[in-house]
Amino acid sequence: MNDHDPGSGQPTGLLDKLCLVAVNRMGLHAWVFALGNIVLHALNIWQGAPWWALWPLLAWGVPFSIHFFIYKSLTVNEDWADGRIDDMRWRAYDLGHIEDLEDRIRADDYSTRPAHRRAPQWWLTEEERLAKDTEKAHRQQQSGDDAP
Repeated sequence: MNDHDPGSGQPTGLLDKLCLVAVNRMGLHAWVFALGNIVLHALNIWQGAPWWALWPLLAWGVPFSIHFFIYKSLTVNEDWADGRIDDMRWRAYDLGHIEDLEDRIRADDYSTRPAHRRAPQWWLTEEERLAKDTEKAHRQQQSGDDAP
């Protein structure tokens, strides 16, 4: 048995009617949820501790979340799907970054090592490291010459 009469354009089955109500009433439900919780929290702040307004928020939040998920599942269309596909394509840049990290790990690059496995000042080139070591040795030699 068909729950929807294609010629009339109106839902005839119970499930179709519930889906229509879920879609049409989402905006109203969101406003009532927000305003109701604002009023309850304002009242709770005015009264002071104990902070009881959290419980209605949590209890009402569960059915509101279910309503929202049903609404979102019923309002998916081609435009939304195309936008989501475009978004995923634009985020594909991350794959190149992951492949670069894998290559650096295979090459045992210092930048991918945990801190306890890194040489001190691992980011320096060999020439910079040699220059620093030479400068350090020169300073030690000068301080050694000045000592009695």
